[in-house]
Amino acid sequence: MADIRPAIRGDDRRSMTYAEIAAARGISADSAVRLVRRKRWVKQAGNDGTVRVLVPVDEASPASSRSPGGQPGGQPAGRAAADILPVILGAIREVMQPLAEQLETANRRTDLERERADAECHRADQAERRLADKDATITGLVAEQQAMRQQVETLTDLLEARRSWWRRVFGR
Repeated sequence: MADIRPAIRGDDRRSMTYAEIAAARGISADSAVRLVRRKRWVKQAGNDGTVRVLVPVDEASPASSRSPGGQPGGQPAGRAAADILPVILGAIREVMQPLAEQLETANRRTDLERERADAECHRADQAERRLADKDATITGLVAEQQAMRQQVETLTDLLEARRSWWRRVFGR
């Protein structure tokens, strides 16, 4: 039985249920509900609880019959993925090339900084060894100085003892 309501109304809309929209367009019922909401098509609730939507006639058919070439956007069937894959790979290469260069530059800088840090560690180790050597030398010199002071005190005491004897004997 043909739907005669468009002829009576005189417009180019067709009354369809969500299930009919889904079947006509080749989509799921949930997608049909989202499509109706997105396109803001007029809905009418029937006495039987079924919601009918006023769908433009040109929107009531599958995507392959609405657009040239059988694919949305005029793409030939089966060619969309084959055509877009090289574009996506090219875009990925364009993004990856600068990132790879930046990574290489960062790795070189890291290597240079590591070499510089190793050289500074080596220099610090040498300085610590020289400081330890100087410390040992100073400790030795201090001990030698104390020994010399002891000798000087001993000699001074002997000299004083001789002077005292000389003074006692000669009275000077």
